[in-house]
Amino acid sequence: MLRVALYAHEWRHGFAEFADGKVRRVEQMIREIVMAMLAEVDRHLARQREERERQRQAFAETEARRREEERRKAEQQRVDDLVAKVERWELANRIRRYRRAVLRAAIEQGTPLEADGPVASWLRWVDEIADRFDPLARPR
Repeated sequence: MLRVALYAHEWRHGFAEFADGKVRRVEQMIREIVMAMLAEVDRHLARQREERERQRQAFAETEARRREEERRKAEQQRVDDLVAKVERWELANRIRRYRRAVLRAAIEQGTPLEADGPVASWLRWVDEIADRFDPLARPR
């Protein structure tokens, strides 16, 4: 008695079996055996296509997550830059308010304000420092 068993994927799973019977012998089933083999090849190719499609989708999703993360990081960097500029601008304005208060106090105290004197020199230096911090100030 002859028996033909067809296995796929390195002998892990059988997908067809043919055996001599009372009515037909295996030799008479060659067409069915070949058709079963071709059907399994088609199923195997379909599984490969599905696996490639799953891999392509997984890659596309990973790539989309990566791009979204890059976009989010770039946006966060823009926000951080904006906050830093606002903080520098506020510091420059605080320095300028302090400068005005010092000038007012000097005037009230009758301190001499010669153009090349120490107070005027200090006021120019404070202006330069404030301009260094101010993102809106034009460089001199």
